[in-house]
Amino acid sequence: SQRRISQDQPSVNFYNDYTVGSGKLKGLRLGAGVQYRGKQIVGYRAADTIVNPANPATAIDNPNVDAYTPVFTPNSYHTVVATLGYTLRLENRRQLDFGLKVDNVLNSQGPLYAAGSSALRPRAGNYSSPARETVANGYMLKQPISFKFTTTLKL
Repeated sequence: SQRRISQDQPSVNFYNDYTVGSGKLKGLRLGAGVQYRGKQIVGYRAADTIVNPANPATAIDNPNVDAYTPVFTPNSYHTVVATLGYTLRLENRRQLDFGLKVDNVLNSQGPLYAAGSSALRPRAGNYSSPARETVANGYMLKQPISFKFTTTLKL
């Protein structure tokens, strides 16, 4: 299949919240969400090589892969967010909003790979071999669990 980098890849975002409309908890808002990304294509194997059977000191094009053979990120990932808020109604239609947002609630760790970021490396880590394979390269680490508290006065 000829899928494109960062497109046509599994991706789900879901978020929902609820605000209590009456009773003692009127104005309380609870929310939660999840972002999921399946394994992403970060490149293609057009430049992969194997050891030349006629001369082991050189490499030749790998006939088992081509420009349409994708390189995927090693893992899929997910992030969970939770929110809590409260709106306090004041005089003259003013209101005071309090909010708490917790990002990466499950404190999921690990790298996030950049789309279109791949590099050639020695096959199986064997630097004495001329054969090379394309692997995911550019990445950043996920932000650990974080908390954000906000207060807003609406006049």
